[in-house]
Amino acid sequence: MGRVAHPNMVCLREVVDDPQRNKVLIVMNYAEGGPILPRKAIAQGMMLPEDICRHYFRDILRSLEYLHAQKIIHGDLKPENILLTSDGVVKLSDFGCSRVFVTGNEYFDRFRGTPAFLAPEIMKHQTHYRGRPVDVYAMGVCLYALVFGTIPFSASNLYKLFQKVQEEPVRFPTHPNVSPALTDVLERMLAKDPKKRISISELRKDPWVTCEGSFPMRPFKDLFKQGLLQYDPDPPITNYLKQMLQLKHRYVTFATGTMVIQQNEVGYYLALIVEGSADVCVRPRPGGDGVESTEDAQSLQHNRVLLESLQKRAVDAKRLINDKMKDQGLYCIAKRKAGDVLGEMAFVRESRARKATVVATSPLKVALYTYADIESYGQDHPGAIHQLKQLCWRRDAELMHFCGYLSFSRSLLILFADAKLMSVCSQTSRFTTTCHNSSGAKARISRLTRFC
Repeated sequence: MGRVAHPNMVCLREVVDDPQRNKVLIVMNYAEGGPILPRKAIAQGMMLPEDICRHYFRDILRSLEYLHAQKIIHGDLKPENILLTSDGVVKLSDFGCSRVFVTGNEYFDRFRGTPAFLAPEIMKHQTHYRGRPVDVYAMGVCLYALVFGTIPFSASNLYKLFQKVQEEPVRFPTHPNVSPALTDVLERMLAKDPKKRISISELRKDPWVTCEGSFPMRPFKDLFKQGLLQYDPDPPITNYLKQMLQLKHRYVTFATGTMVIQQNEVGYYLALIVEGSADVCVRPRPGGDGVESTEDAQSLQHNRVLLESLQKRAVDAKRLINDKMKDQGLYCIAKRKAGDVLGEMAFVRESRARKATVVATSPLKVALYTYADIESYGQDHPGAIHQLKQLCWRRDAELMHFCGYLSFSRSLLILFADAKLMSVCSQTSRFTTTCHNSSGAKARISRLTRFC
């Protein structure tokens, strides 16, 4: 993992070894959205619109091209290993099955990866296969799953699955209706013969990938300008969320200072601000900082000082605590204006509990949409639900960025006392700090806290 450094890959940031406790802490990039398509979602037949799939596929293609340029084969490419950040960037992860090659012409003979995403040549008896075409095949299965909400081949047991993958042609469902260019590139990626399978360099020029050449993709080596990585622009994505907000709704007005949404209440509607503005506030969880510890008092006190320093720096850096709301135990973390959505966080939570309080800071007019109507609409328009979830990931990152130091303080102290180790991952709006009782780690936390 230490060899790779790419915007579309989960990269290694820090490794902390605690020889006294036999514990190793690995700090990596954080992706708020999790897997691009979890196993449960595939089982439920969830799919994404073609333009969103193209956007994600271009990111996957970039990361795989870079990986192969570093002479590394991923070996286990599947939707669960493709993560999403809050701003819609794809990051490739899980290199447990990766292989390193020297010339690119080496043959491998070991069976690795997830069966449903393995290329046909791997499934043959006493097989020898090349790594790059295998990754391209797995990428084709991933694209198929994103578009159609299912994998191209499935069976009740491994023997039947291997037989299907090697013998049966790829078939495409009638729903959704996709472009001929997409089915063509899928057929070329899922070709049985690895020699006839499309390559990475050919995929970069494919008509579906480039929108008939309107959005070309240059090779990775040509993307650097003055030492900086500059990607070619991606095709625009339809705003499915905006289309969803054309659903039936009713208007409600709130006076200045009125509580529009209350933290922890059960939500049943989403609100779009039509006129006015509002503050998003949170109330810290109750609970003291006292924890039982097997540490000596001096070490624990040192950890407390480090934590208090981190909290103070975080507060001073943001300077967005609303004094009026603070008197009520609320901390203002963000402001919303006309065109912004409220109440979206509870929609993606099973409990439907609100994560924050919203207070009108001026006469406020909102359009209300019930969760039931949104769910019904989302069954036929999965792109709208996906973009709503993406909005929630951004808001969740925003929430963690502004008030995580309060809600996590007790947990951090427990970690201090238990393992003399603390890590709050900070990628895309999270604090990062690593604490260890060694002098090197103390210096590390001093450097990191300067950014808080």
